[in-house]
Amino acid sequence: MTRIEGPPVGRISEPIQKGGRIKGVPVLKPPNIALAREAGEKGFIQKLSIGQQEVIRRRYSIDGNPPLSLSVIGDYLHLTREEVRQLETRGFRNIQRLKEGKPPLVKGGCHRTDIDVSEVIRLYIEENKTSRQIARLFMCGHMTVLRRLHANRITTRPASRKK
Repeated sequence: MTRIEGPPVGRISEPIQKGGRIKGVPVLKPPNIALAREAGEKGFIQKLSIGQQEVIRRRYSIDGNPPLSLSVIGDYLHLTREEVRQLETRGFRNIQRLKEGKPPLVKGGCHRTDIDVSEVIRLYIEENKTSRQIARLFMCGHMTVLRRLHANRITTRPASRKK
């Protein structure tokens, strides 16, 4: 029989009480938990960007699933932990604005609501157009097109390089 090395069971709670962390266990701030629950009840989450919605739902278990860590959410969304943390921060800032009766802030200045996502997907998959070609058709940036594709879980093709 092999012995498992590690700290004694009695000492595990000490570092946690002093602000330590156990890898893989999300550390959630109580004010954010309350704000996330309130936002879920009042429907503020639907008014956030798709990325902010995903992060807050997964991080604060709005849908009833267990809360996830930044790295797990990042792996799912193909983002770094820092990008997930920034989305979470922006999401809570927008929830606070919505509570105050103000419109949510959108990265980049304005939010394009006139772009039909189903049309973007059709052009990308069926007509095999690139994100840049679709962006020219909709007169928007190609990153807007890529974000819409990623938000709808469409795997994107690598960009071709000019020689």
